[in-house]
Formats: sequence, C-alpha cells, structure tokens
Amino acid sequence: MNCAKEVITIFELYSTGSNTFSSLSALFNKKQIKDYRDKTIKFSKQLIQRILNNSFYIGLLKVKDHEIRQGKHKPLIPVSLWQKCQDLQHMKSNHAINHRLINHPEFPLRRFTLCGFCHHPLIACFQKDIWG
Repeated sequence: MNCAKEVITIFELYSTGSNTFSSLSALFNKKQIKDYRDKTIKFSKQLIQRILNNSFYIGLLKVKDHEIRQGKHKPLIPVSLWQKCQDLQHMKSNHAINHRLINHPEFPLRRFTLCGFCHHPLIACFQKDIWG
C-alpha cells in the first residue's frame, strides 16, 4: 500500500500548529495503516518526528558525506509546507540554554575541561548521597 497520502496528511495536520507528535501518533495508530508487506505500521512519536524532518519529501537527498543534493524524484510536499513544519518544531523546541546552570561559581572549570577519551566537555554538579 502506498503511504504517500498519509505522509502528506501528517505534514498538513502538524502545520496547523494544533497537533503534537503524540496526538498525530495516536491518530494514525487508530487508522491501522498497513505497509507494503501488509503489516500494521506503529506510529510512534519518534516516527512522526522523523517523517517531519525528512527532507526526502521535498525532493532532497542526503549522500554519504552529509551533503544534500537535489533528487531526481518528484517532491511529495511543497517546500513551504516542510519549512512551516520545521519552524513550528523549532518554536516548540525545549532546547533553551540555562546560563545559570552553565556559569556556576562552584564549578569554574565546567565546560572547559575536556575528556581525555572522547574530547567532550566535562560537566559538574552537586550530588546528594544515597540517604537524600
């Protein structure tokens, strides 16, 4: 079965701003949509997010070197609809930086000291003991 209509519907519903990943996953799980192997697709929140972030639907391809190229396939949705969904996701994003936690006087080397193994910044925080 071709799921193109369902993908278009996901983009259209999310672009209204009144649907979340959870509400869309619940809605599409109720529909019992089958894939080409006649198995029911489980629409998780992560699958909805992956669909909404997939640039393949606007005619773009990601190649091995993380380079994005124009594909030869026909775009499923217009770029304006895809961009509107991207903007909505960024507005709803919860990735705000809390400077109070980063610049704490008790931990002056936080984020400046790097791990010798993976070279990521080390973090520091207070920890309660096992008794609370």
